Amino acid sequence: MPDEKARHMPKNLSGDRVFFVKKTMHPPMHVAIPATSVKSNAIPMLSITHTSFILDEMYALNLQYYKELSMYIIAGRKRLEEVRANDVETLRQKAAASGNAEDAQAYNDLVNMCDRFEKKLHDLELSRTVSLQMGPQTRMLQNNDVMMVEKIQS
Repeated sequence: MPDEKARHMPKNLSGDRVFFVKKTMHPPMHVAIPATSVKSNAIPMLSITHTSFILDEMYALNLQYYKELSMYIIAGRKRLEEVRANDVETLRQKAAASGNAEDAQAYNDLVNMCDRFEKKLHDLELSRTVSLQMGPQTRMLQNNDVMMVEKIQS
């Protein structure tokens, strides 16, 4: 029945079967294969090869995402440490010395803001962990696709 699938595929003007391969970041790629060379394994092989390229792009983007997350986490921790060491301590001393309710509220607001920021940093760390785990999984899927293509070709 594989020939029946190929029979329903679109043809170009010269009678060759045309396969449309969808890509996520690029316009659709049109591959013309002569009608005489269409075999039962041609369609899965094109799809698997294309998937391998997509997985390679995903791995590269994931690696870039991991590096960016790491950079933001380090910068966030550094800034949080600076604010807690300087600004929070200054506001605490000012509120204690003046006894003013506005100063105490400013101190509480900054402490609460630091706590919320620390929670956001924790969320970024969780995202970075997921990104770290996705790298090997993506490569494993890609290697499985390559092995499948090699088996189909042999």
